[in-house]
Amino acid sequence: MKIIVCIKQVPAKDAPLAIAGNWIKESDIGFEMNEPDSYALEEALRLKENTAGKSSLFRWARNA
Repeated sequence: MKIIVCIKQVPAKDAPLAIAGNWIKESDIGFEMNEPDSYALEEALRLKENTAGKSSLFRWARNA
């Protein structure tokens, strides 16, 4: 079984958001994996262990 998990980074829950033009100022923000994606990753790893499958991680991120 092949398992693919897509993960997205989001601003940290307690990150201060400052507006810079028409976008947020990202240099002051810490990013983290969103909570539902962490559950999906954990479940994929469990499936991999139980079925001897292969897992892949796909991460979408903005260019810095």
